[in-house]
Amino acid sequence: MKQHFPLKNAQQEKRIYRSRVLISMGIVIFFMLLLVSRYAYLQLFNFESFTTASDENRIRLQPLPPARGYIYDRNGVLLADNYPVFTATLSRADVQDIDQTLERLKPILELTEEDLERFQTRIKTARKTERVSIKLNLNENDIARFSEVKYQFPGVNIETQMTRYYPHGDLFAHVIGYVGRINDKELKAIDKDLYAGTNLIGKIGVEKSYEKLLHGVPGNESVEADAFGNVLRHLGRKDPVRGNDLFLSLDYGLQVVASEQLAGRRGAIVAMNPKTGEILALVSSPSFNPNLFVTGISTKDYSYLRDNLDQPLYNRAVQGTYPPGSTIKPMFGLGGLHYGLVDWDTAISDPGYFTLPGDSHKFRDWKKSGHGVVNLHKSQVVS
Repeated sequence: MKQHFPLKNAQQEKRIYRSRVLISMGIVIFFMLLLVSRYAYLQLFNFESFTTASDENRIRLQPLPPARGYIYDRNGVLLADNYPVFTATLSRADVQDIDQTLERLKPILELTEEDLERFQTRIKTARKTERVSIKLNLNENDIARFSEVKYQFPGVNIETQMTRYYPHGDLFAHVIGYVGRINDKELKAIDKDLYAGTNLIGKIGVEKSYEKLLHGVPGNESVEADAFGNVLRHLGRKDPVRGNDLFLSLDYGLQVVASEQLAGRRGAIVAMNPKTGEILALVSSPSFNPNLFVTGISTKDYSYLRDNLDQPLYNRAVQGTYPPGSTIKPMFGLGGLHYGLVDWDTAISDPGYFTLPGDSHKFRDWKKSGHGVVNLHKSQVVS
């Protein structure tokens, strides 16, 4: 049986095809006009705002922390120095998942839990454009391992920073003190602009008392960076101003002699120029190494210093309270002579004790029966 197929209508098919082409072209032209109009709007009306946003993404103002002023003794012996260390830093603006990045960096930089805790503390108070230290004082192996995989960590870089160093270790620890990481309480009190990019601040001793003098003024650098945070161009720079140097009245040689006399035993020695009041030596024993505190002391080291029965952190020369004993008596005698209250022949009767006015408590003499009638000279002899 034969099958019959209808003949195709060529004219009708051409009309259908032409209609579909025109509709498709119309849709394409519509979307092209939409894109062109949007592009024109952005270029003509929002050009400045988007240019500013683009510049902010690639042009950054990086703080340059100042070097701390040096500390010298009276003869120019260096007591507090600065030296460069390699530091791994992270830019918050260039890292999307900070926790994941730190987890991947742990085996590469050998990050400890204390490193991570200190980083989390620092990043909470850091500005979005600020580079936050991950680990200080990197060694050659840390740097070599990271350099091989740096391309995998956009926003993470190795930089050179200046840190504090005390060349004489524990010799001047209690008088010079030390610097340490800025904590939350200090962060609220300081001028954040003055400490931009700075991690360290004076904690105790001279370092704390003369913080404003020693700190210096930070600078800044304008750089162009790529999407990975790598610096492409240096656009401008304002150099930081180093802190002022400080010359103390302390004498290094005399400090060494005083420390050797105590030889680690508990005690304190203070040497003063009686004419000027200058402190020539100030030793508290036992002492501690202040360098442990600069980059963050470990829990183990701090526990040892805190729990040590000899209390090396305790400044016996300044904080200790000790009965003066008979060594104070010549000073009172000389004071009486100076102001004309007594002379060498002034005599008193010593019953073996002394009571303050209005107080019945008796302060006993070493000789229970007392020394009888004594003048100024005899009182010093039998003291």
